[in-house]
Amino acid sequence: MIKKNITDTYQLIKSETYLFVKKISTSEIYIFLKKKRSVKLSAFFIVISIIYTLIFGVDKAQHSTDTIKPQSSPFKISIFGDGIVECNTRNLSLGSFVPGIISEILVSEGNDVKKGSTLVRIDNKLLKHELLLDEAALKAVTVNYNEAEIQLKRSYSLKNVLSTQESQSRQFDYKRAVANLAVAEEKLSMTKTKLAQSEIVAPCDGKILKIFETVGSYVSNTSNIIMMGNTDPLHVRVQIDETDMENFNQYAKVFAVKRGVSDSLLPLKFVRFEPISQSKTILQGTSREIIDTRVIEVVYEMQSKENLYVGQRVDVYIENTLNGQGNCTQSEG
Repeated sequence: MIKKNITDTYQLIKSETYLFVKKISTSEIYIFLKKKRSVKLSAFFIVISIIYTLIFGVDKAQHSTDTIKPQSSPFKISIFGDGIVECNTRNLSLGSFVPGIISEILVSEGNDVKKGSTLVRIDNKLLKHELLLDEAALKAVTVNYNEAEIQLKRSYSLKNVLSTQESQSRQFDYKRAVANLAVAEEKLSMTKTKLAQSEIVAPCDGKILKIFETVGSYVSNTSNIIMMGNTDPLHVRVQIDETDMENFNQYAKVFAVKRGVSDSLLPLKFVRFEPISQSKTILQGTSREIIDTRVIEVVYEMQSKENLYVGQRVDVYIENTLNGQGNCTQSEG
């Protein structure tokens, strides 16, 4: 009975407060306060506003009640691993051997490219000018070489006439001309190589994942300009706790689950594992997780054409066929 009276009183205060605030507009309150200049009345209306907000504001708040059912292991006993989607060529970061300003970007993110396709061009006006100078220098050195060669051949035919000093001088001139010619040819070859390297080409067939720079940006020979890789098929890099590796079997069945999609089981195929223990980089954030946990990375291949993105995280369940317990996950089903 007392509980019912309290509820009725609360509903009455709520309805009366709502009607009171609805009847008085904001402009009327402002005029009234301006005329009376009453501190007490101002405080009163502030309290009324707060009560109104607390009562009616909370009622209108919407709370999401949708929940995602967590995916349980498809196996009776399984090994759990954190996976991240990557290209089968790894994610390749491409840069320029030649520092300079980007003059042209020929691709967009998401484009499929073939091996050898030009992706980016660096401004090469200075390199072209340098190429012309090197070609002219090579011509001049070639003339000197030809002249030295002719003089050396003449010295052989006139060895009874020329002095020993003159013969040696012509031999030295010829050797100097040979060395200068080699230097000029090497410099020209280096300039041509730089000119070719001013264009960034695709090292393999693949997809453009990310473009980090824009036209007009200055890049050095350490800058990452484009990220690309072959995405057909995609690979999943899985981190498995080192304590679970004794129960790991590369021939066991493996499924990946997209986070947020509990009814999606994506079959995986073993590719390789990297025989090195390293610090765990994909953390779950659970209270039982140890920061200094060591993991072994295992690479799997996606067997289905699922709509996944490079860098996307997935949960991976590996069937424990060796029946070891360790830190394995046991299905509730």
